[in-house]
Amino acid sequence: MREIKFRAWDKNTKVMIDFGSLKDFGYWIHKWYRPKRYILVQHTGLKDKNGKEIYEGDIISNSMGKYPIYYNEEHCQFKAKGYRVNSQDIPWDFTEEPYLIEIIGNIHENPELAE
Repeated sequence: MREIKFRAWDKNTKVMIDFGSLKDFGYWIHKWYRPKRYILVQHTGLKDKNGKEIYEGDIISNSMGKYPIYYNEEHCQFKAKGYRVNSQDIPWDFTEEPYLIEIIGNIHENPELAE
């Protein structure tokens, strides 16, 4: 079972806020969260080849290219945007090749990498 974690991008200060626990996150949501200021991103439950946790909005890289991670609500799964087969974004089974994937940034701090 994957650990449920979140972090938040602060649009005003341009800083990513990491939470130590779900309890800390719950307190922050209750006291401080403002939707117009923060963008919440969810942990995928996976890590890259360096052991770094992969979150929604991270940009991962492998030998085939670089791909932003997003959550597809229709299929309730994380996908790598641009990872395509037959002109369709497909789910990428990260668990099959974690040793090949590396986080190179995220769409908030490094939007140029997503192009």
